[in-house]
Amino acid sequence: MREKLADIAHQILEKLPPKVSGASVTVALTDSTPVNFEHDKLKSIKSSKTLSLSLKVIVDGKLGRASVTSPQDIDALIENAVSSAAFGREVKFDFPSPSELPQVKLFDEEVERIETAGMVDMCREMIEILKGYRSEIVSYASASKSVTYLHMANTNGLDYGD
Repeated sequence: MREKLADIAHQILEKLPPKVSGASVTVALTDSTPVNFEHDKLKSIKSSKTLSLSLKVIVDGKLGRASVTSPQDIDALIENAVSSAAFGREVKFDFPSPSELPQVKLFDEEVERIETAGMVDMCREMIEILKGYRSEIVSYASASKSVTYLHMANTNGLDYGD
């Protein structure tokens, strides 16, 4: 999947019109699973995947931005970002070139391994602790996990993904 995010980012950069003097694209895929209890009972378990494509462009010295949630909308993403630059603020910067990045641990592999059933058990345990303290308490509990894969690339050669 990570390679596919890079492919999408590169495809966007390759399709930019010549009037774009600089651009930066971010492609993110988020996988979320929330578990919710209300009134001491399991209310919902949901799972969702969300794709987000964000583009910043510099056109005639002005910054334009746009975002979409479908790779089928890449042409609209580019068109909207370029069009919005006409109304954007004037900028006197360019997007960064590749450089050595510090290794910052932002991802814990254990999060991916958490099972939905384990999150349900965690919520039940929280409710039992509260009930042990005071049995008439009406409890709400929730647990969730979210994992995001990200790829960033720009017209100055920055190409980074996790």
